[in-house]
Amino acid sequence: MTAREVVRVVFVDAGSGQTIARTELSSEQLPDRFDPGMTVYIGDQSYTIERSQPANKGEYVATGALVLTVRRVEPVRAQRIQYSLPTIFDVLPAVDDTATTPGRFESTRTTGGG
Repeated sequence: MTAREVVRVVFVDAGSGQTIARTELSSEQLPDRFDPGMTVYIGDQSYTIERSQPANKGEYVATGALVLTVRRVEPVRAQRIQYSLPTIFDVLPAVDDTATTPGRFESTRTTGGG
């Protein structure tokens, strides 16, 4: 491999700014670009890309260097997820043909004790 075929890749933690990994990869192993939100794996840990410098393959192959700013993906146990599903449970109120003010919805359903 020639020097231009090898790209030095540095992974930087987005939170601390510290270098977490370095590697040299063949340009053929790298995608055309690294977009924010993409996932990369370092060992068995996954990271989300926040920034790529330079942004596209042409530039990082030409310079032979790529810096990826990443954030570790923290797994969440399913039992800890609290959520609710929005539902329409109550029936819509009845309407009648009584004249109303334009742009105003009026219900014949009464609320309260009657």
